[in-house]
Amino acid sequence: PIIQELELMASIKKAAKDQNIVVKEITTEDDLMQYNIIYVASSKSRQIRTLSEQIGNQPVLIVAEREGMAYKGATISFLITNYEILKFEVDVGQLENQQMTISEDLIKLGYKL
Repeated sequence: PIIQELELMASIKKAAKDQNIVVKEITTEDDLMQYNIIYVASSKSRQIRTLSEQIGNQPVLIVAEREGMAYKGATISFLITNYEILKFEVDVGQLENQQMTISEDLIKLGYKL
């Protein structure tokens, strides 16, 4: 499962200004506004639209494991190209609505929606 890999990464890396990265499985009763990033596993992708509606225009980045979820409310969704290369889609309109920015260089590595 991806959570184990994220926990390992979080134990090694630091966020900006020496902040710790915390990985937590969330439940529906959690206050979603307390998170900076919500990663949605492929098995939970049906919840993307609901999460997006609950978050509204708050600056919470929703990253989805499943292709096409950027069209359904995720800010970023991953996809695998025909050449088996991992890429991502970025909904720049969603970023703007939530008053968030991502480096243009990073956006160039993926697909802009």
